[in-house]
This record gives sequence, C-alpha cells and structure tokens, in this order.
Amino acid sequence: MAIDLQIQKQLEEVDRRQRRIELWSGFTICWCGAALAGVAILVFERQIGWTSSLVLPLVLLGGLAAAVVFDLRHAKRRPAWRDIAGRIEAGYPELEGRLATVLQQEPGPNGKLNYLQQRLL
Repeated sequence: MAIDLQIQKQLEEVDRRQRRIELWSGFTICWCGAALAGVAILVFERQIGWTSSLVLPLVLLGGLAAAVVFDLRHAKRRPAWRDIAGRIEAGYPELEGRLATVLQQEPGPNGKLNYLQQRLL
C-alpha cells in the first residue's frame, strides 16, 4: 500500500511510541518471571535443605535469554498501517473512519495531498 510520506511519518511516530511501550512491558514480564522463579527456587531450597551456587546465576541467564528472544522477535515486526490507524480511531472515535479512508487513497500527482489527506493532517 502506497501512502503519503507525511501521513506515514505521523503514523510511524505513533507506532514508535507503541513499540517502545510493548518492548519495555515485555522486558518487565521477562525480569519479573525470572525474579519469581528465583524466589520460588530459594523457597524450595530452604524447604528441602539443599543449596547450589549455580541456581541463581542460571535463573539470571534464563531471564536474560528470555529478554533477548523477546527483543529479537519484537525487532522483526514491521508496522501495519491499518492496525495503527485502527488503534488511533479507537482512541478518537470522532475520526469516524477517516484515517482508514485516507490510507486507502493513493497520493495525488506530483506527490500532492488530496483534500481529505490535507484536512486529516
């Protein structure tokens, strides 16, 4: 889908903020999961009287590996303009589908915006 560069820049800014939130949320989940696993292992060790100096470093490595895998998968995702437009329109119902309509339109001759695209920007 060919969309105008001005519109694409605006949508990229929204996508960049959303991706940043998703990235840090994913990292938070990875590290919280590792912390919970570490606490659970410590409690288990105290219950059975067994200790190992390798358990907590392995938990840290597991959390780090999960964060790296999440980051790699997150980096592969490309922006879907219609999804971004849908999220924007969900937050601003007064747009009434105008953003989705603008995304369906081709840029005008010489790269000029048509009337609806100008009004939306």
